[in-house]
Amino acid sequence: VIRREYNVSVQRIQQFLRTERLPAAACGVLKVPKGTRGSKLQLYAAGAGGRPVYYQDAFIPPNPCRLRLADWTPGS
Repeated sequence: VIRREYNVSVQRIQQFLRTERLPAAACGVLKVPKGTRGSKLQLYAAGAGGRPVYYQDAFIPPNPCRLRLADWTPGS
């Protein structure tokens, strides 16, 4: 979608995950009590020359699932 709509090619994606208290707004959306500890997944995408393409925060409530994380580059 990014390539088609904006003519930008993603060259690298980095992901970072840590456990922290979820923001009140995220707790409301996720329907968990305020102050709940969960995971914050930060995603960064870069294009040619390291130019930023997008940044995203995802908040994950406590759950029994396993999340697979990996850095990505084209051809890997």
